[in-house]
Amino acid sequence: QIDFRKGEMVGRHRDERKRLGEAQEQRWLAETKARAARLPKGFSGIWHRVTGRYGQIKAQNECESLEAWRRDRAEKDTLVVRQIEERQTLQRDIRMQRAASQDELLRLREDVARYQTLADDEPDGRPVRFPEKEKDEETRRPGRGQHLRRRRSFDP
Repeated sequence: QIDFRKGEMVGRHRDERKRLGEAQEQRWLAETKARAARLPKGFSGIWHRVTGRYGQIKAQNECESLEAWRRDRAEKDTLVVRQIEERQTLQRDIRMQRAASQDELLRLREDVARYQTLADDEPDGRPVRFPEKEKDEETRRPGRGQHLRRRRSFDP
């Protein structure tokens, strides 16, 4: 479940950043065209240069361009911070789930160890012996992979 949530969140974050980048790119191009259209061309452009109006318009365009860049950067930063906070929330859930799993695993190991000691000891504390099992082991023929070892000597 956590892996699914993480995968879904990663894909969604990637899509959000891509959409924001594309929207900002389109807006940047439109604003750049609008700023460029403000600058006079031809004889009017020459006249504006002589009167100094061209420099004023150019300075205004540069100022607007810088403000647009700052606005876009702030939008992206806001999105990234929100995504980081969402990721941290998920990471907190992951850590809590891992801790719960570790606690459960520790309890299971303790239970197994307790049951093994209960099965190995009789009520008076002596180890339990299973004579049938010992007898079977003594008379058992070697099975697969359990070959009898022969002594080999190098004497002719």
